[in-house]
Amino acid sequence: MLILKLTLTFLLLLVESAITSPNHNVRILDGQKAEPGQFPFLTGLFVNIESTEKANSRPSLPYVWCSAAILDKYWAVIPAHCIADFEPENYCLLAGTNVVDNGGVNYTVSSAVFHPNYTNTGLVYLNDVALLNVEEGFALSELVKTVEIGEVEPNEQCTIMGWGQLDEYYFANELYYTQLDTITDDDCRDLADTVPYPIHLGGDEICTFSADGVSVPCNADAGPLLCGDKVAAMLSYAIFGCDATLPIVYTRLAYHEEWINSVINS
Repeated sequence: MLILKLTLTFLLLLVESAITSPNHNVRILDGQKAEPGQFPFLTGLFVNIESTEKANSRPSLPYVWCSAAILDKYWAVIPAHCIADFEPENYCLLAGTNVVDNGGVNYTVSSAVFHPNYTNTGLVYLNDVALLNVEEGFALSELVKTVEIGEVEPNEQCTIMGWGQLDEYYFANELYYTQLDTITDDDCRDLADTVPYPIHLGGDEICTFSADGVSVPCNADAGPLLCGDKVAAMLSYAIFGCDATLPIVYTRLAYHEEWINSVINS
């Protein structure tokens, strides 16, 4: 399974493929550009590869690694797999803008708290939830707001958004969004029946599928699923990601809300 995150290996392969095997049919989201303030809870996670750099300085990788949702003034929730490669001081969160290189504020990540049962099996991620602490606090405004956690069930249409991969050459400089349908576990397994290994669906996971058969998340689009006006889940993994014919699995936040609240309130 291809996990929707960036790794150093992936970055090297991306550069190599851009030189040797162009393919303009690979897309992040065949969706729409977001309006300013449309998703004010969303923050983009940047990484500084060089440990000598400060996390609130200009990032050494000029594109978003994953996305997080602001839950309160000091905390944001993110897929745990997004922050497993580096220490918290290597990360910063960009809030208050849809454009990667224009506007907004970079916030230093002070600490990270992984779900105690987070596991990378090598194929999928289990309990794929983590919290990022911003000690200075987000400056809340019309463009930077908190969002509540909500429930999600099959047969809903929800919204995803991200700054992920546009094709083999480029990552988005502006925020895009589109819709995914939530589907039953049985439908999910049926859609994935061509995959040569069983799909994992735990009690805290929900399966989604492209609502229009075209728009899908791609590398660096791991982040929140918005159902109604609440954040309901975090993108965990895709089966051969960027493929609109296969399902995408999300981790339900309501399932882990007690743990989330215990961390935030401590």
